Amino acid sequence: MEELLEIAKKAFPPVDGSLELVGINDKIEILWDNWGIPHIFAKSIEDAYFAQGYVHAHHRLWQMEIFRRLTTGELSELIGEATLDSDKHYKIIGLQFRRKIVRKKRFQSIIFIRKLCERCKCWYRRSKNQSPY
Repeated sequence: MEELLEIAKKAFPPVDGSLELVGINDKIEILWDNWGIPHIFAKSIEDAYFAQGYVHAHHRLWQMEIFRRLTTGELSELIGEATLDSDKHYKIIGLQFRRKIVRKKRFQSIIFIRKLCERCKCWYRRSKNQSPY
């Protein structure tokens, strides 16, 4: 039982320490409250989105992958037949094609969302060889 508890503790990402990452313009501070909610302090909106994307990927990569598969109709590849109806529904809606259209737009909000996604990828590349087990 102790071994299982240690594995569970290691599965939670650390919320203390400091990192040096390429891609930010100024110092970013992330403080975690007693409920595990991150509070991000940055001098620019771009750096805030950078930190948000990094933290989001660090703590919710599994959820992000499940939602990506859900909205592109690819969840059955992971779950199996139980989600075939959902996959068919999302394939018919065609969200994956709408995503390609949105990527071509140059709205300010899209630029920030892209910045957030870049940082999610930054965390993923940095950590893919670091298993918590």
